[in-house]
Amino acid sequence: VQRCVLLVDDQPLQIRMLSERLMALRPDLALLEAHSVDKALEHLPARSVDLLICDVRMPDRDGFELLAQVRASVVWESTPLFLVSATESAAESEALHQRSAREGADGFFTKPLTRTDLEDLLEQAGL
Repeated sequence: VQRCVLLVDDQPLQIRMLSERLMALRPDLALLEAHSVDKALEHLPARSVDLLICDVRMPDRDGFELLAQVRASVVWESTPLFLVSATESAAESEALHQRSAREGADGFFTKPLTRTDLEDLLEQAGL
């Protein structure tokens, strides 16, 4: 069974860069893209998703809103979900990391994700 990763980011360039890096590590993964929380929520019932990687800052609804909806669902509550965001300081990164943990994310990574970050993320997700 092919494992599936849903990438959620309002910036197509960010999704493309993340997709390329993931495929370089794990070409066997199926990747789905969503440019908003609403689009991500449309994908979830349609396909078995093994991992969600979601940007925190998006115009309409943020990554924490997707996290809350996923964790509130009996069907998706155990799906690994990692939040990512560009930050301007170590303090901002730490604050987002703490909030992510407090609200039930499996982890938080600062953009851009390095190869090591992605390897760690995939390992933590059991992929």
